[in-house]
Amino acid sequence: MLGFPFIENFIQPYSGNSVSDFYRRWHATLGSWFKDYIYIPLGGSRKGTVRTIFNLTVVWIITGLWHGMTLNYLLWAMVLLVLILVEKFILSKNDKLFKIFGRINVLVLIPCTWVIFAIHSTRKIGTYGLRLVPVINNGIAVNEKDIIFILEAYWPYLLMGLVFAIPFVQSFYRKHKDNIFVIFVLFVMFWISIISLANSAGNPFMYLRF
Repeated sequence: MLGFPFIENFIQPYSGNSVSDFYRRWHATLGSWFKDYIYIPLGGSRKGTVRTIFNLTVVWIITGLWHGMTLNYLLWAMVLLVLILVEKFILSKNDKLFKIFGRINVLVLIPCTWVIFAIHSTRKIGTYGLRLVPVINNGIAVNEKDIIFILEAYWPYLLMGLVFAIPFVQSFYRKHKDNIFVIFVLFVMFWISIISLANSAGNPFMYLRF
């Protein structure tokens, strides 16, 4: 915001074409550290399939433990590990399948993994899972109008998220960032962000726990 150049840490992750690509873009500096100091020293993917699976497993176990010592973080990491292994050793053998299911993994399954990440109780993870995919009756009444109430509160953020996730928008900004109109839009967005932060001062920053 102040014009200082920093290493880019989030590189439009939801435009990624696979889970692996997503996590090269999401917390890119952290992922790069794990690659340079853990994955590559272990041998990376140069020592055969079994060793590659072992190396990836070690990296993701450490990733889960880095976020916290509760079981949900380890479960979250193992789910992502399975998705990455399926992409790397099964889907990658067919370009069309990789393109289709890679995007499904990013846009559908990645958001589902955030449920596991956010909830520390394994019992509650099961409850949330049954609400998301109600294959059996788990004794919880789901209000069919929940989505309406949620959209009423969050539709501006959802809309902005969809717009700014389009790669063209970022390339347009880089090309026209000195334009007075673009500067004005950024100025307005800056103060909207400040007001939003001020109004949510009671909400602790999640990463202070890590």
